[in-house]
This record gives sequence, structure tokens and C-alpha cells, in this order.
Amino acid sequence: MEITANKTHLIVKVPLMVKRSNPWDDNYHPAMDNIIGVIAGDEIGFAYWIDMDYKGKDDQISEPFLIYNGEKKEFKKLCKKLGINIHEYAVCAYCYKVIYGVYTIGNKGNMCFDCKEN
Repeated sequence: MEITANKTHLIVKVPLMVKRSNPWDDNYHPAMDNIIGVIAGDEIGFAYWIDMDYKGKDDQISEPFLIYNGEKKEFKKLCKKLGINIHEYAVCAYCYKVIYGVYTIGNKGNMCFDCKEN
């Protein structure tokens, strides 16, 4: 990430692509997306993809590093224009909290662990 400023703007440059790394294979460095759009309930923004390929796991998503202060529909259009994928987290149909992990389906829809236990 490169952060600079001019007289009127803070300028943040984040690479769109990075190379994967593998501590067990020095020749394994394919390119991967570095940024993903994230929609987590009312929180919308950009996060990093976290490379987990070297562990044989799916890539993970970081906390957002830039919050978008607009509508979800506008954000989706922006991501499409920029060529950035989006991940939208499920929301519990019972308590309306964002579900970041595993969940089940209840009569009303997605159900978080806490609501399932109650």
C-alpha cells in the first residue's frame, strides 16, 4: 500500500493483484486478486484477500480497510466497473446480525449459532 497526499486529497494506492507465496515451494507464485468488495449487513467496503492456498485452504477475507459510505446498489456497480469481486455475508433472519461463519436455515431463513441455541 502506498499513501501520499497532495494539497487537496489523500491518495491511497492498493495493488489489485499480488503473488501467492508458498514457504514449501519457492517456485509457486501465481497471481491472485488482492482486494474484494465486502457487504456485511450495513457495513460496505473493500477488504484484502488473504492467501491460504499454501495451507490447502480457501482464501480468507480481512476486515475492511476502506469503508464505502454509499448504497449497496451503487457499491455493486462500482465493483463491477473496477473489476473487483464482491462477497456478501449472510444475515440472520431472526436477530439480523451478520453471520461470518457457519449457519443453519430456520423457518424464517438464515439462522446464526446464537439464535439456534436459544
